[in-house]
Amino acid sequence: MKNLALNNADSGGAPWGTGKMGKQFATVSGGYLDQVKYTTEILQNLTDVLDFYADGLNTAADTMEKHS
Repeated sequence: MKNLALNNADSGGAPWGTGKMGKQFATVSGGYLDQVKYTTEILQNLTDVLDFYADGLNTAADTMEKHS
């Protein structure tokens, strides 16, 4: 779950093109690139939490199995 791929290289290029409006769409504060960064960080944090819970559940199951 650690390898998220949400960038231009992985998606086949910039969907907004190379014009002035496209660059503004992508680079303005809160624009596309900022949102991609924000979304990637959120997804990374979510996967970290899910990994943490999974490890805890595995540890709990192993402990219960040993003491049964």
